[in-house]
Amino acid sequence: MNSPHVVRFLRNHWLLGIVIVVYFLLATLYALAIPPFEGQDAPAHFTATVYYRSGLRMPEITPDAVAVYGYELLVQPPLYHLLAGLATKAWPSEPSLQFAKDSYNRYLQKGLSYRQSVVLPQPNQGALTATWVARFISLLGGLLTLVSTWWWIQILFPGKQWLAGAATAVVAYNPEFIYLSTSITNDAWSAGAAAFVLALSTWVVLHARKPQSWLWVGAALGIASLTKYNTLLTGLPIGILWLLYWRQRGARHAWIGGIWGSLGFFAVAGWWFTRNFLLYGEPIPMNILNQIVGLRRPEPYDLETTLSYIPWLLASFWGVFLAVVIPGWSLDLIRWFMGIGILGFLASLGFTRNLPGPRRLILYVAIPLYLLVVAGSVLYWTSTVNFGEQGRLGFVGLAAFGLVMAWGWIGWLPKQWQPLLAQMVIGFMLVLAITGWMTAREAFALPSPMPSAFQPTRPVDAHFEGGMHLVGSDFPQGGAGTPGDVLPFVLYWNTATPIQDDYTLFIHLVDEQGNKLFQFDGVPVQGRHPTRQWRPGEVFSDPYLLQIPDSATPGVASLWIGFYALDTEERVPVYSPDRTLLGGEILLARIRITDTPLESQPLEHEKVAQWANGIYLRDVTVTWDAAGEPKGLTLAWSTTQTLHKDYRVFLHIVDAQGHILAQVDGEPQHGLAPTSTWRSGEQIRDTITWEAQTPSWSSILVGLYDPITNERLAVLEPPVEDNAIPLVKK
Repeated sequence: MNSPHVVRFLRNHWLLGIVIVVYFLLATLYALAIPPFEGQDAPAHFTATVYYRSGLRMPEITPDAVAVYGYELLVQPPLYHLLAGLATKAWPSEPSLQFAKDSYNRYLQKGLSYRQSVVLPQPNQGALTATWVARFISLLGGLLTLVSTWWWIQILFPGKQWLAGAATAVVAYNPEFIYLSTSITNDAWSAGAAAFVLALSTWVVLHARKPQSWLWVGAALGIASLTKYNTLLTGLPIGILWLLYWRQRGARHAWIGGIWGSLGFFAVAGWWFTRNFLLYGEPIPMNILNQIVGLRRPEPYDLETTLSYIPWLLASFWGVFLAVVIPGWSLDLIRWFMGIGILGFLASLGFTRNLPGPRRLILYVAIPLYLLVVAGSVLYWTSTVNFGEQGRLGFVGLAAFGLVMAWGWIGWLPKQWQPLLAQMVIGFMLVLAITGWMTAREAFALPSPMPSAFQPTRPVDAHFEGGMHLVGSDFPQGGAGTPGDVLPFVLYWNTATPIQDDYTLFIHLVDEQGNKLFQFDGVPVQGRHPTRQWRPGEVFSDPYLLQIPDSATPGVASLWIGFYALDTEERVPVYSPDRTLLGGEILLARIRITDTPLESQPLEHEKVAQWANGIYLRDVTVTWDAAGEPKGLTLAWSTTQTLHKDYRVFLHIVDAQGHILAQVDGEPQHGLAPTSTWRSGEQIRDTITWEAQTPSWSSILVGLYDPITNERLAVLEPPVEDNAIPLVKK
C-alpha cells in the first residue's frame, strides 16, 4: 500500500482504530478480573473445545457424550469450539477436561453461591494456559464484530465516520459484550458473523455487484450458521436486501444471485445440516436435544409471564455476568439512553427524505424488522426453553442495534452537531464499560489476605478436619443487642494445605430454650470463596450480619459455628490445637439479648476503681443483715471499650489477717451479662450475695480474672496489691 493510500486509510478509519484499542484495553481488564470459567456456561464450552483437539471428528448427540463433554458440544454448531480446540491442541486433552470439571462450583445449582467456578489454588498450568487461548479465540470474534459493524455503516453511510464510531462504540463498550468476548463461549463469534453477513450483503446490493457476488453472502451466512443457530435470523435482512437487488438489477440477476447464494451456503454449511438431518431427522436437532438435555419447558410461559421477563432480558443484554448485575443506577441510565435513541430514530424518519431510496429502506424497513424478529425470538426462547431468559441471545442483532442507537442520537442531526453527540455516546458507553469492569472486579476478586502481623480481637485457633482453620473473629459493635438489631461480625480463616472437598459453613444462633434465632448455611465471603478455593497460608476475612429476630426474648444466646460435607451433610469434626476433639461445632460467642437499647452514660468524676481494657466500677451498694454483717453487694460496672473477652468477677470476704472467710466467683449477673457482651458506655448492675457467716470479717475485696489462665486483670487505679480492690472495710 503506497503512501497516499495509507494516509487516506488512516484518515478514514482513525476513529475505528481508537475504538478498537480502547476495546482491547477494556477486554484485558475484564479478562484479568473475571476467572476463565465464570463466563456463561464457560465450563461446558471449554469441554466442548477439548473434544475437537483430537481432530476434525464431529460429535453425535448421545447421553454418553453429554456426560463426558457437556451439553454445549451438542447444543451448538462446531465453529468456535473447533477453532478453540485446534488453537489449544498443544496441551493434553485429559488434564484440561479434568481441570474444567474440577473447577466447577457445585454450590451454584444449590443457590448458595453466584460463582460458577472455583479458582483452584494449584491449577494444572497447561490447562490454565489453554483456557486463556480459548478466551483469545473468543476475543477475535469480538474484533470481527467491531470491524464488521464499522464496515457495514460505512457502506450504508459513506463518510459518516462519527456515526460509524458511535455505533461501533455502542457494540464495543457494552459491558455484556466485553464480558462474553473475553469468556469461553461462542457469543462474540455469532455477533461478529451476523454483522459480517449484514455488511457483505449490503455491499453487494448498494454497489450492484454481479450475481456471482451472492456466493460470498451465502458462504458468510453458512459460516455464521456454524457459530450459532440463531444467526440464521440474518436471513430476514438478506431476503429484504435481495428484493432490493431484484428491484435494481431485475428478476434474472436476482434469481441467479439467489442460486449463487444458496450454493455458497450449502458449500460451507450444507454438510452440517445434512448430517443433522440424516442422523436426527431434522436440520437443527431440537427434538433429540430435548430428549437428552431437557431443553424445553414442560409448559411454555403464558404471554403475561413471558413479557414480565423483559426488564431482566434488557439487563442481561447490557450487563449480567452470570449472576452478577451491574449497578441499578447504570441500568436506569441505559433505559434513558435506549429510550432517547429509539425516539430519535423514529423522529428522524421525517428528516431523511434526501437519503437515497435503498438506504432509506434498509434503515427503516430491513433493520427494524430484523431487530423485531430477533427480540421476538428471544422472547419465544424465554417462553419455551429452560434457562432461556438471557438477553445475550439477541447479540446476533448487536450491530443493527448499535446503528439504531447511533442514528437515533446523531445520524439525522446537522453535520456540525454530529461529532459532539457522537463523543457523548462514546463517553457514555465508556462509563458503562468501566462500571461493568469495577462490578466484575469486586464480585470475582479473591479475598485479600490479611497482613502477617494481624491479630483478631477474639482469637479462636480451631482446626476442622479437611483443612479449615478458624483463626478468630471480631464483633466490632460488641456481642449484645435488642430484638431487631443487626450485629456485624467477622470470621478469619486460613488453611495450611489445599482443601480437596467442598464443605458448607453453618452459623447458628440458639437461645436458652434451643430455638434457632439466626441461621446461615452456605459458602464463606458472601458465596464467593468455597473451601476448595482457599489458598494455603493466607488469612482472609469473612464478614456477616447477625439479625436478632423481633420475637427474641431477653437472655443469652449461643452462636455456634461448624462445617458439614456438601455430599453427605455430615458435620466435620473440629479439634483444639493439641488435637483434642471438640465435637462437630464450636461456640463462637455468646450474644446477650436485652429488652432496652444501649444508652451510653458519661463516667462520673468519682469512681470506685478502674481496670485494664476500659472497665470501671462506678458504684457499690452494700446489703447488711440484722447482725450488721455484709450479706451482699450491688456493683455498678461500666466500660469505655467494647469488650471481647470473658472475665469472671471474684469477691473475697477476708479477716484482718487476710484469710478468706467467704468467696463468690462467677460471671456478672450469674452469667446473664458476660463481659464479652459489654458495649462501650453501657452500665451493668450485678448483685452478688453469699450465705456464709463472717462475724470476724475485716474487708471485702473484688477483682476480675481470666478463667482460662486464672490471671487477674490489672487494676489501674487506685493502687492496690494483688489486683484486688478493697471495697468495704469494717
